[in-house]
Amino acid sequence: MLSGSVHEMDAAVHYLASRQTALRVCRLPASGRFGKPLALFLCDCFGDLDHDGGRVASLTSLFDLILCELPGHGETGRVADVSLQGFAQTYASLIDCHVPDGRDLTVIGDSLGGLIGLWLVRLRPGRVARLVLLDPPFRLTPRRLGMHLSDAWRRTGNAYQGRILAEIYGIDPGSGQPFRQTRLHDLVADLTQDCILIAGSGDRAPDSRLPSLVSGDDLARLRAANPSLRIAPRVGDAGHGLLQENAAACVAALASMLQAEPFPWGAGAKAAALQLA
Repeated sequence: MLSGSVHEMDAAVHYLASRQTALRVCRLPASGRFGKPLALFLCDCFGDLDHDGGRVASLTSLFDLILCELPGHGETGRVADVSLQGFAQTYASLIDCHVPDGRDLTVIGDSLGGLIGLWLVRLRPGRVARLVLLDPPFRLTPRRLGMHLSDAWRRTGNAYQGRILAEIYGIDPGSGQPFRQTRLHDLVADLTQDCILIAGSGDRAPDSRLPSLVSGDDLARLRAANPSLRIAPRVGDAGHGLLQENAAACVAALASMLQAEPFPWGAGAKAAALQLA
């Protein structure tokens, strides 16, 4: 399995201009492979290329990947609109400017990236065929999440990342305490794309890591909002950090869901490509 930073892999880092900001993205592998579908991977909170490159490499068994930094992280520029929709607009611009047209693009969102992905498919419904959600926090203000993010921010965060915690999550970055309650289950409603949810079990996650942020109540709310949402069996030996804690089981769960799709998986898939301006 590939590991380490993107500079130690078969990867290519690109600096792209979008209508929103300067973007630093990574191709895994560095060049497209014929017959492999293309996936746009959206990082979690505090996500940059070196943080996420090694974690997502296991997904290259299924996809050619475009790995995107979160605005204001790594060497990607900041955007004025610090919101799920504002960040999604940045990736919509990336799709418009640099990703070939077609309906075979998959968006994979890890944690916060999943919520951004749900906005993205609304902004570009004709460009995305499939959305994969990896343990997204549909309730943004559980105490365990707020304390975890606050601890991470105090160690390595900056003022812009503090805005993300306040303006998107609704938590005070210094204390981790919520100042508003946010439920986002209705984001899955009325999707025209195939949507797959994969969540951790949380029952054997180490104490220092977050358990799954998708509760049984969340699953019931999501099914009510969108009965066509496909929910994979929970990934064992993993909590919230699926690709960090049990990447093999996460990828196997996703592969099983893809094989069970109502339309042919991989049939006639275009060679993955990224058009660089």
